[in-house]
Amino acid sequence: MRIFCAVVEHGSFSKAALALGVSQPTISFQIANLEAVCEARLLHRKPNLRLTDVGQVFHGRLKVILSRFDDLFQELDAFRDLGKGRLSVGFSAPRCAMRLLGEFSRLYPAISFETVSGNTRKLLNEVEQGRVDLAIVGLTSPPAQLSSYLIEPLTLTLWADAGHKLAARPQVNLRDIVELPLIGREAGSMTRALFERACEDQGLCPTYRLVVEGREGVREAVAAGLGAGVVFSAEAGRDDRLACIPITDVRRHAGLYLVHLPEMAEMMTVAAMVRLVQMR
Repeated sequence: MRIFCAVVEHGSFSKAALALGVSQPTISFQIANLEAVCEARLLHRKPNLRLTDVGQVFHGRLKVILSRFDDLFQELDAFRDLGKGRLSVGFSAPRCAMRLLGEFSRLYPAISFETVSGNTRKLLNEVEQGRVDLAIVGLTSPPAQLSSYLIEPLTLTLWADAGHKLAARPQVNLRDIVELPLIGREAGSMTRALFERACEDQGLCPTYRLVVEGREGVREAVAAGLGAGVVFSAEAGRDDRLACIPITDVRRHAGLYLVHLPEMAEMMTVAAMVRLVQMR
């Protein structure tokens, strides 16, 4: 189709061949094929090259079609160059996730985000079902079925209200913690899972005065004096109402990971986010 338009615009097969950098027999072959597909003569060859009536209609419509193709490929180039696009991201650790999205946005300001928050179990399901492009979650070990990249290691810390008897302590151990009234995260939280597994390693069994959904719920419950809570240190932040006390005897390890389905690596936005994590 592009060859046909070039022949019309240049007025001859030889000039079109020169402009396109192909041989004249290639031009003749392609025009003959196009006429065979259309089942119509599109060009009069003699005494000079000119469009037939069918060719005139065809050429007018074809210019519109090719213009649309050019627009399409320009759009595709914009997506490939990350000059346009959208990335859907799930996260269980908002403080770390927003910092990473901020870095990404400074590199690729034209990319917009859709976000979903939740605990690790929920977000892994979102990734596996293809409802988000990638997720930033806490894990003790990466799932085999997903591509996973470590962002940073995670350690547990205790949240207690600033007036608590443990607030002045430089550190605590798990035995100190299980004796306290505890605020627990919901089932499916990696924070809760890691804490309970660490307690199990030492034959300890924590009980909860209150179970709330989400880290902010734990924060507010602790600040209200309802009990102490366990949180990942990277997400503890600064809050004058709370003391953050390191837990010294957790032998299990966890990390904050970027995860996605392997096939999503072909998405330019996902590949760019992976590169950013690997460069940090």
